[in-house]
Amino acid sequence: MNGDRPTEVTALLDRVRSPDLPLVPSIAPTLAHVSTLDVQHITADDLCPHDLADAPPEVRVAYTLIVLLRLRQLRLHKRPRTNNLWELWKELEENANDVELLDAHIASAWSLFVSEYHNAVEVEDALWIAFPEDHSKDSRRLRVVDFLYGEDSPRALVTHRLVQLSLLRRWKQGAFPEDTFASISPRIILDRYDNLGTPRIYHILDNVCGAIQLFLLASYLLYPPIVSIVDAPHVSSDYGLREIFIVILSLSLAIRSWSMVAIPPLLAFCAFMLSLPAVPIPGSTAFFILLLAFALQILALHLPIPTSPLLFLDPENPLPLASLFSLAIAKTAAPAFRFFLPVFTICFVLLSYSLADTFSLKIMSNLEFPIPTFSVIPIPIETRSAFLFILAIIFISFLSSLAILMNVLPKNCASPTLERWDRYTKPVGLEARRAFIYAVVYHSSPYMFPPPFNLLHLVFVRLPKTVARMIHIDDRYIEDWNKYLWRVIVGPLVAAMTVVVWTLRQTE
Repeated sequence: MNGDRPTEVTALLDRVRSPDLPLVPSIAPTLAHVSTLDVQHITADDLCPHDLADAPPEVRVAYTLIVLLRLRQLRLHKRPRTNNLWELWKELEENANDVELLDAHIASAWSLFVSEYHNAVEVEDALWIAFPEDHSKDSRRLRVVDFLYGEDSPRALVTHRLVQLSLLRRWKQGAFPEDTFASISPRIILDRYDNLGTPRIYHILDNVCGAIQLFLLASYLLYPPIVSIVDAPHVSSDYGLREIFIVILSLSLAIRSWSMVAIPPLLAFCAFMLSLPAVPIPGSTAFFILLLAFALQILALHLPIPTSPLLFLDPENPLPLASLFSLAIAKTAAPAFRFFLPVFTICFVLLSYSLADTFSLKIMSNLEFPIPTFSVIPIPIETRSAFLFILAIIFISFLSSLAILMNVLPKNCASPTLERWDRYTKPVGLEARRAFIYAVVYHSSPYMFPPPFNLLHLVFVRLPKTVARMIHIDDRYIEDWNKYLWRVIVGPLVAAMTVVVWTLRQTE
């Protein structure tokens, strides 16, 4: 939904959980109708079609909220229709007023829904039931949660305690099975097997792949593949297992979502592609790109992104600090860095020269016994400089975070009633909640293929589906093939990780 945060869940949205309707209605007619009305005169009857009159409350509130949220989104991104200065100001004021009124409608609709008792399944349905945007075959399916992680998401829903509790349950336990109280049967067992892939399990598998790629990349930067050092050192043009794994894992991490998260692994992949048929060597542009990719991946570990290892902990603890830190970087550190960039570049070049050692390879020419390459080859100077640069950035970031905390904490320590999300001010808490919601949505795609298995999904599912749509062939069989592929390749790994997580929880 959010243009700034595209993910692979956009293509495979969650299934509609048994709304008991003969046909899931589109929001297009209702949205077109309410768009012609004055926002302050919109009523509940305008927001819910007659087709849903006998539907469960969670279905009706989901439809109502999606219409309101979509209308709100259109108002926020509405382009001015005039060049007249006064009319432009008037139109902007009306749009801002409409957004405030829509926020009130959204809060009212949700408050009315939660004023009566609803179990966990019904609350989750209200947030996750999907309705088509229009009547076309390939129409997007919209859910309430798709509107809750953007920069302009409504505060009333994002900060509501019941929404937080429901999403936290979804993060840990996954979606409810469709037939929760059904008797045991092969189909029910298979449905339970499919639901083992909780967002937290997918997050763990994603981070395992990322950790392996980061370890191999660090190993490559420390010890590039030198074949000989005796007479004329040269770099092997052959790819070893380490280099092959770096390329495969980097590509799989890059294609998991087309967003800022994909930039570091994409840079690592491009560095190897630029060096073909050889590998990146110290002093080359490709090697510098590898260093940049490694530095960005290290810094990204502490950012509130869906793949962050910070989510291994209770989200209420690390995410507010990570959000505070990322906001501080965007608002203060980034402008300051751009200001000092010229002099910093000069210092960086001088540091590179100062760190260069006078290691003489001629001493080794008289040795009569083999010496492992990594024990006699000095670490490339580019690697040393980059690692020192990363260390300096982390140290400066640490000092900056301390200064920020000292300025922020005294303002909030006197308010013990604040939620843990809001302990670094409410705007920071709002951003932290949005980051967590995005992480839940990001990892909630059904039959998700975490890296590196998403390469198989790309080859055997996404590309055939794209070709089928281009030549107007029914792609339903490809969807079935996607399920079978997941059950054979990803399912066993998900089941094993589920057992490991369950065992660790029992030992706590």
